[in-house]
Amino acid sequence: YDRQHLEREADDIAENIDCSYLTTGNPVFDVLICDQRLRDCKEPIEIGNLYWKVKPVYDEFGNVVNKDQLEVGFLKNYAGLYKIWEHPVGDWQDGYCISADVAEGLEQGDFNSASCLRRFPKQGQHTEDFKPKVVATLHGHVRPEEYREELWKFAVYYKMAWLAPERTGLGLSVITGLVEVYQKLYHKEVITKGYAETTDKIGWDTSNHNVKKLICTNLSKLISHNGFEDLDEGFWKETFTFVNDDGKYEAQGKSRGEKCFDDRVMDRAILLYVNENLPAPYRKPEEETYLDRKSTRLNSSHVSESRMPSSA
Repeated sequence: YDRQHLEREADDIAENIDCSYLTTGNPVFDVLICDQRLRDCKEPIEIGNLYWKVKPVYDEFGNVVNKDQLEVGFLKNYAGLYKIWEHPVGDWQDGYCISADVAEGLEQGDFNSASCLRRFPKQGQHTEDFKPKVVATLHGHVRPEEYREELWKFAVYYKMAWLAPERTGLGLSVITGLVEVYQKLYHKEVITKGYAETTDKIGWDTSNHNVKKLICTNLSKLISHNGFEDLDEGFWKETFTFVNDDGKYEAQGKSRGEKCFDDRVMDRAILLYVNENLPAPYRKPEEETYLDRKSTRLNSSHVSESRMPSSA
């Protein structure tokens, strides 16, 4: 065995001597860690669809006039688009963010994929123990106009989440529809000077190789350091076949028309990079009402009187 190590290449040893097939090829991620994360996956608590409880109302110019009143509900359906590990919780502002990979319309049939990240610790959780968690996913074949509607509902349901849709190819048509109805959209970053500059273009551009490499490298680092929680087995299975193919980061054989997909990998790469560049979540202080102030004054007056000496 030691002699073979001296005579053979590392990939040859892994494949033909160690029979460690997961580590052969040129994977972008540490697939042994990914394999362990796959074993830790759990089924979602619910599968279903989102629907408008309070629907958008449009004026004669096509503008939504009741944006502040919109409300979205969840309906169980085992054939639904959404997998839910946690429903929205808490009173945090900027507490959730959503990314969206848009199907390219490939001959082998790729998917639309979106995921939602909880960016704040749950009640009772120590800050040092906190890791961002993927709490919901959308995955399936959806037409662009329907996908725009789903992403809008997805963001509203998760407490007006930040939304970062891909802007490549059909993604532009999705973004065009979203701009008209939703404001918390992530703006494209251009990386040409060694650091990111925000532009006035909405969405994330994965057609740029340098940008794609940047976000995938960031995802690889977070996977290796256990920097986030994701219980979706579909995502971890895709990490096994996401490779560096002569400098091109993609699912193995994707360019050759093989049915090997990276939709979930790309939406997570966008999601976790965007998470680090968004405003930090915070708790909005509750507004004191007139009745609250009146009650406070009465209570303080009562306390003062009860403490006064009897002679007074």
